[in-house]
Amino acid sequence: MKDVAVRAGVSQATVSHALRGTGRVSAATRERIRRLALEMGFREDPMMSALAAYRSRRGGARSAPQNIALLVAEEPVYSLEKAEDVRGLRAGVAAAAEQWGMHVELFPHDGRPDTAKRLTRVLHHRGIRGVILYFPRPSEKVRPRELDWEKFVVIACKPIFSRHIFHSVSTDHFANGRKLYRKIHGMGYRRIGLCFSEALDLVSNRAFKAGVWTEEQSLGTDVERVAHLIMPQWDQDQFNEWFRKWGPEIIITQNWRIYSWMKALGMRIPEDIGVAVPATTAREFYSGIDPNHNLMGREAVRLLREQLILGNYGIPPYPLNVNIPCEWHDGQTLRNPGA
Repeated sequence: MKDVAVRAGVSQATVSHALRGTGRVSAATRERIRRLALEMGFREDPMMSALAAYRSRRGGARSAPQNIALLVAEEPVYSLEKAEDVRGLRAGVAAAAEQWGMHVELFPHDGRPDTAKRLTRVLHHRGIRGVILYFPRPSEKVRPRELDWEKFVVIACKPIFSRHIFHSVSTDHFANGRKLYRKIHGMGYRRIGLCFSEALDLVSNRAFKAGVWTEEQSLGTDVERVAHLIMPQWDQDQFNEWFRKWGPEIIITQNWRIYSWMKALGMRIPEDIGVAVPATTAREFYSGIDPNHNLMGREAVRLLREQLILGNYGIPPYPLNVNIPCEWHDGQTLRNPGA
């Protein structure tokens, strides 16, 4: 770092801040120092980084912990304090942040441009340089469009944008589609129906549906084909028509309305028909996939720390995605849980 400082005409402390993504170093200076360091063959010593993190956790370091923000989209009838997905994510983020000597602050965001501009100032003045985004539901309206992203390193959890512009940590939708289909087939179901909204299909970039289809094709004649129902809007009449035509034994769906629609058709769950959910935290009732939000939060902090060390602020030219493996849980909406 001393050699880089001499070549760059700055102090060694400036080089240190530029390479670690800390301090008040301009984006232009930070990028110039990083390029020069790479040209000179500078490489971070991972053992020294690990030692610094260890000393920080043991209380040997005198510097204050680095602040990071967990920015969660607010929506009507959605309690950030009671929602199981947010609680699991916050627990994972908090545990990983403590491990790396970081401090986490929760910031709800309502998606309004004026709120976003004010939030940019608040985050910046509090010394926050790392932001983890979480959007619980598929809605473009909650995107904080006016935040000045060049001031922050950003990691998105469960990204829902039409185009993914940040590094992200999300559910492995394709693997989950295969896992869920294989599990319910092993429980004896053969006429397996998939009922999704177009919005939910797009959230997974159609990967969950692709996983279901792939597993269905691999089983060949051991399943009875049921056409997938992907609706632009939830429509009970359209659902009833599809159900009467194909007569599925089980429905893979994310829509709670299905339960009342089944009841209206005289069907009991799980006695007459099963329901499997591709992503749920209500383990005591729904049978399906647990998205593992705790691990998602931990991995988000790990990736955020890595990008902070590299000084990769702003929107990355090539966004990366870390897929989180999820787990099956039995619930009460299938006939023979645990089979």
